[in-house]
Amino acid sequence: MIYWNRFISYIYRYHNNEKSENTGFAKVQKTSNTGKINIGLKDIMNRQDDVYSVYLYRETLADDEPQDGTRHEKEIQIMIPKPLYLGKLKMRGGRGEGVYSFDWNDVQGSGKPITAWSGIAIKRMKPDSSQYGRDMFCSSWTDSIVDYSYLMEEEKEKPALEYPDMEALRENAKFLSENTETSPENTETDTLSEYMETESLIGENGMETMEEEELDRLVQEVSAAYETESKSKASAPYANPIEEMLDTYERLPLLPESVQEGNQIIESVKITPNDIGLLDMNNWRLGVNSFLTHGFYNYKYLMLGKIVFQDNQRAGSYVLGVPGVYSAKEKYLAGIFGFDRFVPVKETEIKTGSFGYWLVNVTC
Repeated sequence: MIYWNRFISYIYRYHNNEKSENTGFAKVQKTSNTGKINIGLKDIMNRQDDVYSVYLYRETLADDEPQDGTRHEKEIQIMIPKPLYLGKLKMRGGRGEGVYSFDWNDVQGSGKPITAWSGIAIKRMKPDSSQYGRDMFCSSWTDSIVDYSYLMEEEKEKPALEYPDMEALRENAKFLSENTETSPENTETDTLSEYMETESLIGENGMETMEEEELDRLVQEVSAAYETESKSKASAPYANPIEEMLDTYERLPLLPESVQEGNQIIESVKITPNDIGLLDMNNWRLGVNSFLTHGFYNYKYLMLGKIVFQDNQRAGSYVLGVPGVYSAKEKYLAGIFGFDRFVPVKETEIKTGSFGYWLVNVTC
């Protein structure tokens, strides 16, 4: 189940509508009533500078009713994606990053909240006739089977912010500037980010651009807003997302002390691969780790724990654990994928055949 306020999903290439390699990620997060999607994409089959289109999509059933009025039941239902255009993604040398803001409860004026959408789809704006020219890059948030080929024929839908009223934009910027001078604590980071993104879109389409003084002032306002937001986060009750999960997620039984390494997991909780998106970006690669996904498939959960060292000379750290049973073969496989330690759930001198967790360090 998706933790909707903040999660990460992985993007895969679909070649001839068949899922292939992982090509990036989409990080979705909510601040107040504003949603934001960060996308990182790599297309190794297209090293040229290019522009891709980014869509949200929702799933609908195909109309399979024959003209004679009869209806045939299918064992597997194929879902048809209905897209909503988010914006452009500029690619440089086969890589691109983009940020897209929207109203969390009314995405791009669609009247639907983000929870009504089923995933993200990305395609080249001008697909060519090469073998990979019409590939899709998609991230599904459901378990449905989706026929993404329908999206190749969809016309681009314009986002609500693509053609803004310049006069209204200037007035809003002036209003925000005046309020920032008198009441900095009321600055809205996400609102300012939307204005900055709007200005960027205007430039891309060759429309009227902001005057330099207005743009400089807006940049200063954004900087002040981020500083205010950083101070607010610093006073939050949790030092980092891991501590929050350890305090709020379902707890696991206490694990025995590791005598050889002189440390102990003092607390641990159940998590899922989606929760890896709440961790520092350096840990996101674990979301597509084959050993981790195999362990989650077998046991339906992962372990997140906090370690303290008994010598009191080293700072505590955090670990991610994959459930499993100790064996020589499993140890070899776990080591290949970075999980080089094993802790059993019960004290034992013989690890072979014992249930426990294969561990890897994570950063906050």
